[in-house]
Amino acid sequence: MAASMRSHNWKLQKKASKAFFEQYPEYHALVTQILWNRNVRTQQAVDAFFNPDYETDTHDPRLLKGMEEAVTIVVAAIEKGEHILVYGDYDADGVCASTVLYETFNTLGAKKVSVYIPHRQDEGYGLNDEAIRKAARDGVQLVITVDCGSTNVSQVALAKELGMRIVVTDHHTVLRVAPAADAFVNPHQKGDEYPFKGLSGTAVAFKLACALVDIWRKEHPNEAPAPGWEKWLLDLVALSTITDVMPLVGENRALVRWGLVVLAQTRREGLRALMRVSGVVPTLERATSTTNLNPFTLGFALGPRLNAAGRMEHAQLAFDLLNATTVEEADRLAKLLDAANRRRQTVVRDILLQIPYEDIADAPAVVVGSEAWPIGVLGIVAGRIADTHGKPAFIYQRQEARLVGSARTPAHIHTVRVLQSCESILEKFGGHAQAGGFTATLANESALRQGIIAHVSTLEHRDPSLSIDAPIKPADISWETHDALSTLAPYGQDNPEPVFLLKGMRLASKQEVGKGAHIRCILEADGYSLKAMGFRLAASAELFSAGDMVDTVVRLAVDEYNGRRDLMVELVDMKHA
Repeated sequence: MAASMRSHNWKLQKKASKAFFEQYPEYHALVTQILWNRNVRTQQAVDAFFNPDYETDTHDPRLLKGMEEAVTIVVAAIEKGEHILVYGDYDADGVCASTVLYETFNTLGAKKVSVYIPHRQDEGYGLNDEAIRKAARDGVQLVITVDCGSTNVSQVALAKELGMRIVVTDHHTVLRVAPAADAFVNPHQKGDEYPFKGLSGTAVAFKLACALVDIWRKEHPNEAPAPGWEKWLLDLVALSTITDVMPLVGENRALVRWGLVVLAQTRREGLRALMRVSGVVPTLERATSTTNLNPFTLGFALGPRLNAAGRMEHAQLAFDLLNATTVEEADRLAKLLDAANRRRQTVVRDILLQIPYEDIADAPAVVVGSEAWPIGVLGIVAGRIADTHGKPAFIYQRQEARLVGSARTPAHIHTVRVLQSCESILEKFGGHAQAGGFTATLANESALRQGIIAHVSTLEHRDPSLSIDAPIKPADISWETHDALSTLAPYGQDNPEPVFLLKGMRLASKQEVGKGAHIRCILEADGYSLKAMGFRLAASAELFSAGDMVDTVVRLAVDEYNGRRDLMVELVDMKHA
């Protein structure tokens, strides 16, 4: 088979059974096929997928192991007026989670609540000894982590030695030894029976907030927030779920579906300002509870700007934005984050250009570092390499005595397990299945590279593959099809936007646009002429000339210009027919 623009193996999903199509005659055939592809195959699952209901499709927080203990500890601390410290992470998920608990504790009448977010460059991920000692010196009596803590066994022990109680709430992979916290809430810990494991760190914090508010209404009815108050936190839950690339299936569909509705009418001056600086104008149709906001808005407009604080400055900027109380302060902070995000984009481009091609092409894993590469952007660089080349990428900054890095891996390779194979030469590591972070001494740089490559070499090699939902014909590309497919949103991890196979198309024309980065094409077949756009495909499209017969993988898209809306396709990949 001819090489494609993205060097992917194309894998067409198997057609759904005849009985499945007959079971759901009310849906467009392509929609039914995609439900089958996404393993949404029972009436209950279909109902929850299309109409996620907040009351019935979210789970009781008390089902999380450790939740009862956490609630008891926090309620007692608030009632006694103790000094509570929320210890967060420096990404959007950690900042949103910190805001959820900061706002909840203050609403419940906590006397003193502090928030500590470590500096990515100077302190690294998770709890650190000096921060714990500072908390003790400051008179903190209860530490609550959000989006971190699961791998900080020694730091949790230190907090208890210094006389503080500590509650860990997190969603990262739990290693062999869990922290001996006073309460540990993480759906991935051994013995947890929570029905859905894909919660973001903010969603776990939100579950704690819901459980706290519920008990407060029972024990302090005159001091409790109004019914439904906690739902105003869903804007942060939706934002974190998308930015942390959590699966958009199961409970997360309900959390994101209603979180988008809350975000469209958010009470947070900071999020309003972030939308203004991003060019996002939210709309809300109250009769149907629908909004123009979607995961793309959060993942590519709001999220990167919020994350830019921790990457380029200090995540405190993002936390201050989310908690801004005046329009002037919110606008000022949003502009700072926008500028930081623009700098971040430039730095990422420069680093990618500096990595020799042979370091990417000739090894099973990409393990490279430099003194000049800022830690804050290394996860993005690693992600670009993993996505483009289908190889695990471990990118690090060399410091005076150690190296600190980020890792991203393709779907078939578990990041934390790769790092675990080098546990003896790592000072610290942790993360998810496809993303993680690590720290090692500089003396172990060569050993770490050899260890990662050796372990990855033992794993099954898989060329990057492109899963295709169904074949279609040019006649299938209609507004009726577009509108039917739109019911499958919101799209995201584990529910990607559908892609389709168009075979035997004539490439009638091809033009570079966007300063030579993108291509605009006309595809023709069966008397139909389709407009197509290929984003960031101009270089690889040099393999093709006008007049060529091609097979294409596309997704349906809308071209909006000067008030006109035209249906088109977005090129995902292309091969000679």
